[in-house]
Amino acid sequence: MKVNILVAVLLLMLIWCGFGCSIQAQEKPFTEVTATEVPALVSHFSDESHVEIQNTIAILLKQKQVLIADNAFTDSSYISLERAAHKTDSGQLIMGKSMELPFNLQLVIKGDSCFIKDENSGKSLALSITQCKVE
Repeated sequence: MKVNILVAVLLLMLIWCGFGCSIQAQEKPFTEVTATEVPALVSHFSDESHVEIQNTIAILLKQKQVLIADNAFTDSSYISLERAAHKTDSGQLIMGKSMELPFNLQLVIKGDSCFIKDENSGKSLALSITQCKVE
């Protein structure tokens, strides 16, 4: 009787372990893909690279335009952007709490190219002018 219970428990453990191991195996390719991305910093900041970064972020976030600091991505590979506050025609702020999450962006190097990655969606776009270095 004890042997039958022991065998049943062992079978259940093997089935459970086999299921858990197969789930881990399915997750492995995702981690290999992200492992090729290396956090980066802008190595040579110029007016042209600043404009390229702003335009790339606007396209990535599907916005008309975005404004970033002149030193964006020079000290950290991450930046966080919030939508501008709403104002009346006279320039006064409209009261109200914004419930929108900020846009979290990271500058990364994949291979020989520099990319801006939207951390919220996982999408990224390449930069052609901006030069990057490993963070």
